[in-house]
Amino acid sequence: MADPSKGLLTQLAERCATSPVLERAVTSAVRSTLPGIIQGVLRELFPGETVRLYIPKIGAESRTERHTSVLQALDAGRSAQEVAKALGVPARTVRHIRARRGTIGGKPPP
Repeated sequence: MADPSKGLLTQLAERCATSPVLERAVTSAVRSTLPGIIQGVLRELFPGETVRLYIPKIGAESRTERHTSVLQALDAGRSAQEVAKALGVPARTVRHIRARRGTIGGKPPP
């Protein structure tokens, strides 16, 4: 049934967007084209330079979840060693999180 609040082209585009054929075509085009685009942008930004990228071991969301879990366990009275073992992280990481509690970027909040 047609939605009168949307134009015909919008409705057609929405219906076509769910097609697996279109999804494969778009994915293929992105995979073949995107690397060249990225290389061109990097070439413009850093001509003739060596560019090194830092890729964190875990993403920001995972880090936030881990920190929250560590702090909750510490607040419950567990030792850094117990928390580390339970969460599968080094005890040094637990101690680091505990030491930085209440800081923003390594500095106390304003």
